[in-house]
Amino acid sequence: GLHTHAEYEYPAGTLAEGLGQLPAELSMLRRDDYVPICGTHIRRTAVVLTAADFTAELTFDEGTLEGGAHRALLSEIECEQKAGDPAAFDAFGAVLAAEFSLKAEPLSKLARALALADR
Repeated sequence: GLHTHAEYEYPAGTLAEGLGQLPAELSMLRRDDYVPICGTHIRRTAVVLTAADFTAELTFDEGTLEGGAHRALLSEIECEQKAGDPAAFDAFGAVLAAEFSLKAEPLSKLARALALADR
């Protein structure tokens, strides 16, 4: 795949509540003095795709990335393999990209928002 990284997701009403749920090895992140430097406002639609050889989550994100006084529109599709054959999943991704003229975005939403803040 294009990106592979550790990801933690917890239902939380506030940042402090979410940070409180992190595993012990990330306890150094449990602080209350964070100052926002960038952010996102995204509407996400997600569907589970079950194919013969793999299962994936297909998400459609629309919104804005924000950093400092700058904003950028966001409209993207993410496809995350959940189970099955990686080769079949990659082949599906290639077909999806060709059919809809999609291009890979090598930078995460966070990296793009931070770049806006650095302008």
